[in-house]
Amino acid sequence: MPQRRLKPIIDKDRYSDEIIKELDFHLYDLIYRPLLELLEDETGLEVKWNTKKGLIAALHGGKIQYRDEYFIGEFSSSISKTIRDMGGAWDKNRKAFKLSLAALPIEIKAAVSASKLKTERVQKQLELELDRIEAANDQLETYQIPFGPHVEKILQELDSQFQKVTPKDIMIEPQLDGGVAERLKEQYNKNLNYYIKGWRRDAIYRLREKMEKNVFDGFRAKKMVDTIQSEFGVSKNKAKFLARQETSLLLSKYRQDRYEKIGIDKYQWSTSGDSRVRDRHKELNGRIFSWDNPPIVDTATGRRANPGEDFNCRCVAQPVFDDD
Repeated sequence: MPQRRLKPIIDKDRYSDEIIKELDFHLYDLIYRPLLELLEDETGLEVKWNTKKGLIAALHGGKIQYRDEYFIGEFSSSISKTIRDMGGAWDKNRKAFKLSLAALPIEIKAAVSASKLKTERVQKQLELELDRIEAANDQLETYQIPFGPHVEKILQELDSQFQKVTPKDIMIEPQLDGGVAERLKEQYNKNLNYYIKGWRRDAIYRLREKMEKNVFDGFRAKKMVDTIQSEFGVSKNKAKFLARQETSLLLSKYRQDRYEKIGIDKYQWSTSGDSRVRDRHKELNGRIFSWDNPPIVDTATGRRANPGEDFNCRCVAQPVFDDD
């Protein structure tokens, strides 16, 4: 008996884009922005480098510190020249300039003293801000980011796509069953909020650990800014990956429910056909499976999954059925 193959319902980047924006805003606004604003207010960050004024500004801004008779930090050519002109010697092992306290001009000594007091104040403020963020995070343990409206929009787009790829001679409901839609929204919301709780705890822990290391190494405001921005980048990439993973899983469950409802219980596994396809998925490409008995995607563990359910899977299920 001949078989028919339908066009698959595919995942599109825009389905998860709004989710990613929501996560970015939530993570940045809750954890990273307060710390960056504090550092920006206290240090200025925009420093013009020139002669002794450049060195003094760098000391006040925290880009350079004087500790144990060494200038440490980020040196421009003009500031390096200023320190050398005062008698400083470059230590290539420590990557710092050595210059005794007695050799420092009075205005540089004053800047060093002010820098030390300011550094201690900024460190304390950062510690207090992290304490506040951690306490706020503890209160947010039961808070749920409302992803429902975003998921509802994704499901509406999937309904539209489903209608376009399904031939007119096959009777379908124009919209996903309301009960199923609510279940999918609830599962999506539950999964991502679970991940977010872990991200917040991990992010705060890493920031506290790196701040302590920065203090131990000789606190530098610019380095702390770079660290916070880098940590936000890590969280942002993780959020992007998991938002897309959860959206892909949502699509897989949507496909299964929609096609089983119209009596199509089998599909052909189809990969994206590029170099990023994992070996096991290449083996599955073109083969026929049923929704309720998916293939083994991990031979080591025996784990089974339909297309889109495996981590970072871009494969799709192409519905097939007997044309009777």
